[in-house]
Amino acid sequence: MTEFAVNFVLNLEWEPDEDSITALTEMGYALEHGTIFEKDYEAAAKLYTIAAEAGDSTGMNNLAWMYQNGYGVEINLSKAIKMYVDAAENGCARSMVNLGNIYEFGVENGKPDYDKAFFWYQKAAEQGDPLGQFNYANCFHHGYGTSQNYEKAFKLFYELAQNGEHSAFFYVGLYLQEGLAGLQNYKEAEYYYKLGAADNDMYCCNQLGVMYAEGQGVKKNPEQALHYYKKAARLGDALSSTNVGWLYESGELDKPDLQTAITWYKRAAENGEENAIEALQRLGVPLEIEKERSTGI
Repeated sequence: MTEFAVNFVLNLEWEPDEDSITALTEMGYALEHGTIFEKDYEAAAKLYTIAAEAGDSTGMNNLAWMYQNGYGVEINLSKAIKMYVDAAENGCARSMVNLGNIYEFGVENGKPDYDKAFFWYQKAAEQGDPLGQFNYANCFHHGYGTSQNYEKAFKLFYELAQNGEHSAFFYVGLYLQEGLAGLQNYKEAEYYYKLGAADNDMYCCNQLGVMYAEGQGVKKNPEQALHYYKKAARLGDALSSTNVGWLYESGELDKPDLQTAITWYKRAAENGEENAIEALQRLGVPLEIEKERSTGI
């Protein structure tokens, strides 16, 4: 059915208008992600190509993504970048973000180009794209392509959080917890971390664990810390597994339980968490991470 529908569209002799081109892009998206039709990257690429050639910026962006990742077409990063630029120049904010990612993470040649990343993130932010705004704020947080500016970063993260952007909850909480912009407020930090934790943000969960483990703005509560650390660990945060290990090793929960601590340290070490590796070395536990990985344990 999918092949018939795609071939029918491809063989139509028509003069495409804006609505029909948009429909082609949407159909391509459904094929790419398997939301309506069975997933078919090659068919999606064909439809995106028609939409892109007709000047649809979203079609250009989506086709560029497929060339970047080799979905239904051969990987061709140069072609992908050109398409992203064309789409960006037509106002596609997501292409601006994708270009920023390419330059931030050194996808093009293995070396980050933070100046270009900042340029494209700023363009996306100016278009009002939430992900672009988040990455733009992150540039000020780290000093990527611009001077590090905690005050400006916090303002941008805070505005995103007020608009309900979940990705910003962690950073607002971190700034308030650590006082990075001179605005330390543990209760407010806890508030934003809990917003993120409710949305299963592993970093927010870990930081709540830290606050309860150390009694930062809350009554010290190792059991509550354990709850949040374990939740973060289940969500994939290796540092939280290390933190669980420390609670058991230190005896904060009841009495020292080295065997359970080692189990958690090993789990974190298998994911390359340096603090866990150091803890195992300190406890004299042999590291057999590579062996365990190779045998699928």
